[in-house]
Amino acid sequence: MIVHSSKTGDYPDHVPFQPNREELAWAAGFFDGEGCTGYANQHTNKRRGHAYLSVAQAERYPLERFMAAVGFGAIHGPVLMENRKPKWNYRIDSFEKVQAVIALLWTWLGPTKRAQAKLKLTQGIASAKMPRNNQWLLVCKRGHSYADVGTYVQPRTGFRTCRACMSAQVRKKPPCPKCGTPMDHGSKTCRACWREVA
Repeated sequence: MIVHSSKTGDYPDHVPFQPNREELAWAAGFFDGEGCTGYANQHTNKRRGHAYLSVAQAERYPLERFMAAVGFGAIHGPVLMENRKPKWNYRIDSFEKVQAVIALLWTWLGPTKRAQAKLKLTQGIASAKMPRNNQWLLVCKRGHSYADVGTYVQPRTGFRTCRACMSAQVRKKPPCPKCGTPMDHGSKTCRACWREVA
């Protein structure tokens, strides 16, 4: 059960950021042991997937020191749960800032974190080049191949809908008591019978 959550963001623009080599070396070692670079797969019509950087801790101070060393990010928390220590989370969801932080820490990062960062940033670049609709997909969310079952393309958005899933939705609709035609849920008759009565 989450009891409380708050957020502390980037430093104000009027505060100049001065990288400190010793602090960056510490931040790289801290990130090597506690942090991760990831990729949030959110391929929808409105938002693409994106790279992110995250570090979770039971204490806030090391996250504040890390954020001061790199100059980017936000600290969320504390998240309080029963029988567990409070959890603070430092996170970046901007591709440009993730790339900047990795560049600042690169000299001192180990091979595992370097490989992880390369992979996730490459996925972020590839995602940015994808169209905002689902034209790049080969199968629907239920596993039907678009090449086999065909699709319906919405004229306004260009979003594709699987025809097999559309047929399944039609079969789920209750039949009209008069003619047996599938009708909308909550309706007493289908549209054709309703027009005849009207």
